[in-house]
Amino acid sequence: MHVALKPISEIIRVNNYMFGLGFEGVEEELARKQLQPNANSLTWIMGHVASVRFYLMGLTGVEEKCPWGDMFESSIMKVDQTKFPNLNEIKSVWESQAAKLESSLANFPESRFGDAVPFKLPTQEQTVLSALAFLAMHESYHIGQMSTQRRMLGIDSIFDLAVAKRKAAQEASPA
Repeated sequence: MHVALKPISEIIRVNNYMFGLGFEGVEEELARKQLQPNANSLTWIMGHVASVRFYLMGLTGVEEKCPWGDMFESSIMKVDQTKFPNLNEIKSVWESQAAKLESSLANFPESRFGDAVPFKLPTQEQTVLSALAFLAMHESYHIGQMSTQRRMLGIDSIFDLAVAKRKAAQEASPA
């Protein structure tokens, strides 16, 4: 892997882990709750992160279509939450993409770093390398939203879960 991709790859690896934790202990009905009339539900945020992952995949040469089309493209106001896929479907799509993305990043050629991206980025540089970095950050941003939303719904935050798992692993391993 090219050195320029190592921090992006590490962010993706952490995002894969943290996003997976986001599903723990969440009931379907609670995840669909909008905390404010103009706020996205946890389900919407999870669906958005999973669907945007297909842009990352495409940039690395793995062309697959998001099964939900543009359902999670932009923020929502008040919407029928029953139209969204269930949490198991969202998690399954994410998990099916995780290893593919990590592998495609590991083999991504430096010669493509400067290629133009097929969509507009909110960054000064409009290259594939810049898009990979931006989209990894975009995932992290929304995973943070998921964590906060979980806490607001009365569920442990993703960070709390990660700390508890790390502590349990340390206690279980011999010193």
